[in-house]
Amino acid sequence: MIPGFGDSATAVISGVFILAAFRAGAPKWVIGKMALNVAVDWLVGLIPIVGDLFDVAHRANTKNLILLRKVLARRRGEDISGRAQ
Repeated sequence: MIPGFGDSATAVISGVFILAAFRAGAPKWVIGKMALNVAVDWLVGLIPIVGDLFDVAHRANTKNLILLRKVLARRRGEDISGRAQ
């Protein structure tokens, strides 16, 4: 029950997605957007009550996973739905 600990731990774990995007060769703008999603989630998450409500709505890791999937799909020549072009 240390204030900010959970948000900080989540931000560190979220770094795994960013590292995976980097290793997959994602463009810099995608990595930057992923980092911004995590930073916003972390900063707003530090605010008591408001941060918890924001965490429910923002879903930084879900947004980052969608970004990474789009990059990988484009690289494989698929459209967003996963069908070959």
